[in-house]
Amino acid sequence: MLAFLMTVKISRRLAFNNGSLPIVIGIFSFIVPFFGGLSFRNLYTNNIDPLYLPAKKALAERTVIITTQSAILLPTITYFLSELKILNSELGRLVLSSSLISDILSVTAGTLAHIAGTYKNKSPMTAYRDFIGVVVLILIVFCILRPAIDWILERIPIGGANDQA
Repeated sequence: MLAFLMTVKISRRLAFNNGSLPIVIGIFSFIVPFFGGLSFRNLYTNNIDPLYLPAKKALAERTVIITTQSAILLPTITYFLSELKILNSELGRLVLSSSLISDILSVTAGTLAHIAGTYKNKSPMTAYRDFIGVVVLILIVFCILRPAIDWILERIPIGGANDQA
């Protein structure tokens, strides 16, 4: 969601002209908390009441929480910089680029985890169908919607509105 909202507000070319540093920051800002959380996931599993939540489901729930918490650091900082109206500064562009990379990585990890859970708990055929659906969605966004939006933006005069209905 952050990737969509921020690319609407800021030009893609402006956000991604910082070299490889945002990619490294974006990857590490997701990977380090993710693997740090996974290393502590199995602590205190013997204190879970089996009548409340089975241990297997508790571990799966903890994994979902770890993934979600790993993904919110940079988008939160980006939101604060947006509210302070310093998103166009050098720091703002670096955080924006890193945040977009981290957001894309977290969505990818969540999607792969969902497909793996579907494969394991439901059926392989359902997991394959979900994977094909994700691939088709990505292809539609990049091959159809993105060129269509670029075409529409080229037709709008600078500083004016699109009067065509």
